[in-house]
Amino acid sequence: MGLFLAEVYIWVMLLLNYLQTVWPLKRGIVPLPDDMSKWPTVDIYIPSYNEPLEVVRDTVLAAQCIDYPKDKMKIYLLDDGKRSEFAVFAADVGVGYITRNDNKHAKAGNLNHALTLTQGELICVFDCDHVATRVFLQATVGGFLKDPMLALVQTPHYFYSPDPFERNLSVGRNIPNEGMLFYGPIQQGNDNWNATFFCGSCAVIRREALAQIGGFASKR
Repeated sequence: MGLFLAEVYIWVMLLLNYLQTVWPLKRGIVPLPDDMSKWPTVDIYIPSYNEPLEVVRDTVLAAQCIDYPKDKMKIYLLDDGKRSEFAVFAADVGVGYITRNDNKHAKAGNLNHALTLTQGELICVFDCDHVATRVFLQATVGGFLKDPMLALVQTPHYFYSPDPFERNLSVGRNIPNEGMLFYGPIQQGNDNWNATFFCGSCAVIRREALAQIGGFASKR
């Protein structure tokens, strides 16, 4: 009986997975208006804890190269490691530096603490080893102007390092990687059900929406 119920469960989950991905919603880029005064302000958060400066530096410098009005874009290095060399680096390159007295709730707590100290209409989050493209904000922000109910734009993550399948199979990069499945049919399928979720990085979120749910989810 137990094996029968297990098989029924597997088939139910398989059916639900098919329903999740059978109607993927493929969105295009929403262009920003020509009038830059209408573009929203954006705070870019780069949270870090114990990563070396050699890794974080490229992420910060890439964020500074994003093609967006400088008076509408502010970059903040959120250092939960409280490292003096990070504070010096942030001052040298001209980005904000935020730290806190404790590490409560880890990354979520770090982000929520920054929310109380900044004012941008939109929040953009990059993990400290994720390098943004120059067009990142112009490719993601337009949707927030078109749809006032839009809360989140999550973009795919692309990695230089191969995933386990690419690394262990002889075909290597000639096969689709795990990210193409997750950020393709799965997330696009979720989007059709209004259920796409934040993946922790490479995303833009409306501050007002975050405020309505009490900020980034953390363990209570």
